[in-house]
Amino acid sequence: KKVVNIRIVKVNTCANVGFATNVLLRMILNVVLGIIPFYGLVDILFIFRRDRRCIHDFIAGTHVVDSRSPESVL
Repeated sequence: KKVVNIRIVKVNTCANVGFATNVLLRMILNVVLGIIPFYGLVDILFIFRRDRRCIHDFIAGTHVVDSRSPESVL
């Protein structure tokens, strides 16, 4: 994240989500849901939405922002 200057923040507060949300909700739950056929494909295709949030972002209530300018959503 530091290399590409991004942060993962809560949608409603733009506060840093912390380790627990990043690991438990975004990664582990995403792996568990991966047993559903075509889930990975659908999750990846969500990146083409206007807000560029994938399914794991909706589950965790997060979005990715440019760390140089926290109010800009990527």
